[in-house]
Amino acid sequence: MSDSVMKLQLVARAEMALLKAQTRQSARRAVWMVIGGIFALIGLAMLAFAAYLSMKDALGENWAAVCVAAIAFVLALVLVLIGRGQSQPSEEERLARQIRDMAYAELDKDIQQVRNLFGSGSTDSSLGLAGLSSIGPLLDLGLGLYRRKKKRG
Repeated sequence: MSDSVMKLQLVARAEMALLKAQTRQSARRAVWMVIGGIFALIGLAMLAFAAYLSMKDALGENWAAVCVAAIAFVLALVLVLIGRGQSQPSEEERLARQIRDMAYAELDKDIQQVRNLFGSGSTDSSLGLAGLSSIGPLLDLGLGLYRRKKKRG
């Protein structure tokens, strides 16, 4: 049973490492998005004014304003796409996922062994297992929960 506890601890540690890696990655992505947004706003204001002034004589006031707005939208789109491009999983995150999946596989084997042991409904009092025939549904519930977690990923 201590082997199963060790595997559960391994799963918990892998989940924690995965959560930390994902949090760091999300924070990095958010910082780049905010920096991009700030520069976009400052630059957009200056660029818009300068572009408008330089185009209003050649294109007229209305078309100059449309051109300036189009340039602003393209710049904002480029910065957002750069921020989204930072979302590739890191090596640390891939390793944590691999460890977690291995621990889940081992726990699956352990639960199957316990289910096979208690699933027949026999109560062998010489092993001190009397009255444990109701453990089958609990094992099914636990097995279903972590399989769902494993599929989510």
